[in-house]
Amino acid sequence: MAEPPGTSCAKRTVSRYLTNGQRKGTPSNAVGEDEASSPQRPPRSSSRRANMAPDIAASSPLWRVPWQPSPLASKTRTRSKASKLITGAFSILPEELLGQILDLCTIEQVGMLRATCRSFANCSLMEVTAQRRCQTITRAKGMKPTAGKKETWLDLLRCLSSQPQAAAQATAVSLGAYHTAALLTHSRADPAALKLYAFGRGFHGQLGNGMYSDQAVPTPCASRDGRNYLGAHNGRPAVVSAGSNHNLLITRRGEIFAWGLSSSGELGQRDTPIDQAWPVQVPNVGPAWRTRMLSVAAGGSHTLAICETGELWACGRGRHGQLGFGSFEDVTTMRPIASLRGVRIVAAAAGEKHSLALATHGAVYSWGCGRHGQLGVPEVVHFQQNNPGVQPAMHTPQFVRALDPILMEPWDRITSVAVGLNHNAAMSVAGDIYVWGQNKHGCLGVGDTVNRVLPTKVNLLQKNVPLKRALQACSGPHRWKQPRSVQVALGAMHTLILIYTPARLMLAAAGYNGFGQLGTGAGQACQRFTPVDALSNVATACIVSGENHACAVAKNGDLYFWGRGDSGQLGLGNDFSQMTPQKLPGFQVAHPDHTLRSPYSRTCQSVR
Repeated sequence: MAEPPGTSCAKRTVSRYLTNGQRKGTPSNAVGEDEASSPQRPPRSSSRRANMAPDIAASSPLWRVPWQPSPLASKTRTRSKASKLITGAFSILPEELLGQILDLCTIEQVGMLRATCRSFANCSLMEVTAQRRCQTITRAKGMKPTAGKKETWLDLLRCLSSQPQAAAQATAVSLGAYHTAALLTHSRADPAALKLYAFGRGFHGQLGNGMYSDQAVPTPCASRDGRNYLGAHNGRPAVVSAGSNHNLLITRRGEIFAWGLSSSGELGQRDTPIDQAWPVQVPNVGPAWRTRMLSVAAGGSHTLAICETGELWACGRGRHGQLGFGSFEDVTTMRPIASLRGVRIVAAAAGEKHSLALATHGAVYSWGCGRHGQLGVPEVVHFQQNNPGVQPAMHTPQFVRALDPILMEPWDRITSVAVGLNHNAAMSVAGDIYVWGQNKHGCLGVGDTVNRVLPTKVNLLQKNVPLKRALQACSGPHRWKQPRSVQVALGAMHTLILIYTPARLMLAAAGYNGFGQLGTGAGQACQRFTPVDALSNVATACIVSGENHACAVAKNGDLYFWGRGDSGQLGLGNDFSQMTPQKLPGFQVAHPDHTLRSPYSRTCQSVR
């Protein structure tokens, strides 16, 4: 049946009147009652408007049902009466939707959901998601949780993700022999306030402020024109490395700036005075020379740097062969190491008289002084035994066969390296620690003081009751038979490791403790790794070590220093050594997003 003319107009008119009447809160069944109860009072204009609605509707030929409120108004009134909302009811959601929620969460958020939400506490979907993410990590291909440890896929995923996060954060702070350099800000909420600071000894100009005096509090570094490296966005500081008496900085453009002592050419300046109190750009490297640098390591008196193509460069003192150029001569300009050409280097570590490099496939190379077995090459030790009066050294990189990646599973291959004064450490993807070299004061953490000429795997819990108790407090009894490590850092004669537990990352230390650099609160040396209880309530993100002082960075950016402080290198405003970690007031370290972080935990490290 065809609609008569004006039908659409009538519909709109009825709808408009009904909606207006409902907005005023006048229901249809109450119109007649209001008029009957108060006949002497004239109706209000709004009531008169509402009273007209039934008459107009009844006069329309389209009216077929009794008049009623509009559906939209009814839904609005129903929602307004709802006083309680249902939130967090994940148990009523289908598994497909829960899986998508977990895929959108970061690894840390997934762990928080498991710890705080009952729906995810014992959910098998949580393990399925963690397993899928673990399988996408190339360096951990084929790796599975250890059943004997009662380890879950989520535990494994969190451990693997903590390794690159710690390495990236460590590029923003570096400790030298008697000074500290770091990318600091007063608040992480203001990235534009990020500056390069240094404090401690300044006798050789290593503080980079144009002066040669010590500073016991963080002092901004500046170039000679006072720019503070805050000009263009790409020119801001991104990576810092402190050697014994010199510093190196990489900007976001890939340029290198150097300052401090330059007696052996470690600043990479061909013609320079014996020291430099202002940061000066290093020639031959950078975008202008098509060699953008990504990582840098400052050693005792030499410098190592890695460009974006994986080529390793070096300069500085070479009398022990630590440059790897095939000679024992000093080199005052940055040059690539020819013997490693064709090998893609992803990490390097510069010590006092030797160097380490890590290739992308997990191979480890060493060169320099090998007097204490720190090269990990048996031939060097045999040569020393047959020639007692000769100090052995290798002036070209040597492959460490004991860590041959071909003989290892993918998860057992080395992913990071670190050096001390005369000892080394390497960490595998699975979190195992290998140490070798001089073991003075028990700095290798193996329970004795005997040197190791070959990489030796550390059994963290063997005859180590304090560490067992600390792990049980974080993980429950009998949870871990052999914990996994996240990071390792070496000082002159001590070693720090960051151990993964489901509750937090735990710091443990071994070696010399004459200045309190272990952070345990006691002055005696430890031949096995001892937990640092003073940081038990701190969510530690990474650790960094200098010659005799150390630093821990919390996840919120706070810094904690301890150890030797006679030159103000702890930044606490005094020259006292600290036996336990002390918080640096007023500053936070740069977030890893503002550094040139690598996709893996392989970055340059340097500790004397």
